Amino acid sequence: MKALAWITTALCITYGAIALIIYQTKHADVLEESKSLREIEAKVEGVQRCPGKSLCYQTIVSYQTNDKVITAKVLGEHGKDGAIISIWTKPGAPKGYDSPSAFIEQSMVFFPLFFLPTALIILPLLLALQGKSESTKPSSQ
Repeated sequence: MKALAWITTALCITYGAIALIIYQTKHADVLEESKSLREIEAKVEGVQRCPGKSLCYQTIVSYQTNDKVITAKVLGEHGKDGAIISIWTKPGAPKGYDSPSAFIEQSMVFFPLFFLPTALIILPLLLALQGKSESTKPSSQ
């Protein structure tokens, strides 16, 4: 059992390190990409529910760039129909964001799940080893 425990622990640590490297690399890429966002004044066209989600709303906005009217979606409810709001986007992109930090948050939302396999394996293993070590201790009376 000890060899299996050490192998599992080593694999979990290796996987966790790889997941951390991927997470940090992606986070750095997203930070760099957020620098290319531009603040744009946009007109609210309407608010609708996110497809397939009951408590999620997105605001449909339109803005003009290079004599073209672009329609974009911004997560959340922002203003009433016809209101002018500021969004952050890449000109011509179909998505807008409240701020550069909202872009980073939405881009990185699923990456913490990379660490879930490590937690699902290492925690039960540590609990099992703790229980085994307690059961092998001599009882003192």
